[in-house]
Amino acid sequence: GIETIREARVVTYRPLLEAGGWGLRFGRFDGVFTIYWNARGNRGVLIDTEKRRYVIGSQDPEALCAAIEHVRVEVKRT
Repeated sequence: GIETIREARVVTYRPLLEAGGWGLRFGRFDGVFTIYWNARGNRGVLIDTEKRRYVIGSQDPEALCAAIEHVRVEVKRT
């Protein structure tokens, strides 16, 4: 769940080189195995959890990252 997220940050990545294209892909980001979910573009949010790492592609990664952080804060309050 959301409580397992260690870090969420906006990143620029190379879909072809790092993920092998668009869609649900597997590759490396900064040399670490990463699951990619992207449709177009080269920006997204890196989500580092206790078990896995994800890059979620987004046309507005700042807003997505802010929403993730908002939910993380709310979960910590409860």
